[in-house]
Amino acid sequence: MVRPSPRSAAQVQNLVLTAARELFAAQGYERTTTRDIAKRAAVTPSQLFAQFGTKAALFEQAAITPYADVV
Repeated sequence: MVRPSPRSAAQVQNLVLTAARELFAAQGYERTTTRDIAKRAAVTPSQLFAQFGTKAALFEQAAITPYADVV
């Protein structure tokens, strides 16, 4: 059986940010769990936390920073 090649940190980060934006927009911050985000991004929760540390830090990068850049 051939195992897929591991994803780079940048790929994981992009997958998680995309999933987080979608879920935060649809469900809000409180109702979105990191487990939901990891599942949507097809990564493990530990990969998510290795990249972002906390749900709040992920929210900042997924939603607040892009908004602030536009404003």
